[in-house]
Amino acid sequence: TCALPILTNDTNTPVSGQTVTFTLGSGSTAQTCTAVTTATGAASCVINVTGQPQGPIPVTDTYTGSTYYQPSTATSTVNLPEGTTLTVNPGTGTYNTPGTVSGTLVNSYTGAPVPGEPVTLTVNGTQKCTATTNANGAASCTVTPTEPGGSYKITGSFGGDTSSTPVLLSSTGTSTFVENKAPTTLTYTGST
Repeated sequence: TCALPILTNDTNTPVSGQTVTFTLGSGSTAQTCTAVTTATGAASCVINVTGQPQGPIPVTDTYTGSTYYQPSTATSTVNLPEGTTLTVNPGTGTYNTPGTVSGTLVNSYTGAPVPGEPVTLTVNGTQKCTATTNANGAASCTVTPTEPGGSYKITGSFGGDTSSTPVLLSSTGTSTFVENKAPTTLTYTGST
């Protein structure tokens, strides 16, 4: 939704009933919509975003004026949600022994690491842990595998972040976890 700051006259009184055009982007990918100002001078309309790049996109609000009011414009930028890529690292562990699983979260538009976000890692759909990504986008936590020795799937998930700027979209990743059998020791305690 594109929203215009309040349209007012020279005495700072809201101007209602005036058409405002919103332009998202520029050049051949520019998209527009129009709206009429309300009694408070506000206007908003919806643009279904297509063909726009990620990152900052210019927004221009244009009022062409009327018999009574001069034209005016306002400009700003918006950031579309940016995708993320979660790479889950292969892991190894031993039955019934705590082991570390890890992954790395990056912004798929900028390629930069994404710090301070929760990532959940799950071995074989049962043992899971959640960790927060560090400055390098890396997250690691501990699980205690309980499957028989063998190879299992590790899944990772990031739920997205609507409070960040820009908004970050969710992502998932998978890898392999090799679980080793627990070591044993046999001791003879009978007569010698």
